[in-house]
Amino acid sequence: MILDFVYIEPGCGEVDHRPVIVSRVHYMYFALLLFALTGIIVVIVSCAGKRPDPSKVGISAEFTLLVSIEFGASE
Repeated sequence: MILDFVYIEPGCGEVDHRPVIVSRVHYMYFALLLFALTGIIVVIVSCAGKRPDPSKVGISAEFTLLVSIEFGASE
């Protein structure tokens, strides 16, 4: 989006000197590319990192908190 503000669209009949990503790629395709790239990076970082300690994430979800209260489990 910053590139759209930096490289202003030329007038009619003028030569377009903007980068290809700005002048030729539709913004929805660019958004799809960013979405896919972000998803891939999230998966890679998640797989590369070590697993969290179960005692630290035991009640991180509302469902598990309710189950632990219902059955009287202690922290």
